Amino acid sequence: MLAEEKALNKNAYRKKHQAEYQLHDTTLQELSEFGIKKLPSQEKLQKQILKLENELASVQKERIQLQADQRTLRIVQSNFSSMLQDTDILPELFSDETEQSI
Repeated sequence: MLAEEKALNKNAYRKKHQAEYQLHDTTLQELSEFGIKKLPSQEKLQKQILKLENELASVQKERIQLQADQRTLRIVQSNFSSMLQDTDILPELFSDETEQSI
């Protein structure tokens, strides 16, 4: 609006930028339908973006750790399954359990 006020021919300026005015008015109307009267400041948005980026980094780090834990658990599970399938170890496990229960 400042540019329009400074323009020598205000009507010509308004006609030239009519599409921008319509876009602005339509946007304001749409936002008001959602109950938005005022947009957050750029500073608030930057803080929110920074917070979200930090959360994302934290979640990604946690995901990497969980994947490493998952690989470790798969190795342990595989080793345990191999031990149970080994014919030499399997009878020893059962004989220990039998002796303990007696």
